[in-house]
Amino acid sequence: MFERDILTTHHFELPMGRVLEEVKENYGRLKLYINGELVDSKTDTIGKAYNPAKDEVIAEVPFSAKDEVREAIQSAQEAFEKWRDPNNY
Repeated sequence: MFERDILTTHHFELPMGRVLEEVKENYGRLKLYINGELVDSKTDTIGKAYNPAKDEVIAEVPFSAKDEVREAIQSAQEAFEKWRDPNNY
């Protein structure tokens, strides 16, 4: 198991003076990304996402309902059709 007291800072130094902030303590319930928008899921079935370094829950992940999955697939297909057509640019 990872010793939690080893992490004594809330950021990590990166090359060239940039700093990477530590992840949030908790992101809450995540949203779905459908048709270019973040939307709340209609489902009550959720899973948990963990920070592996601390073995703590950092988010709730909705298990999308079938209609939400269908909508996401349909909007992705429509976006792909527009993207792949060079006449759209």
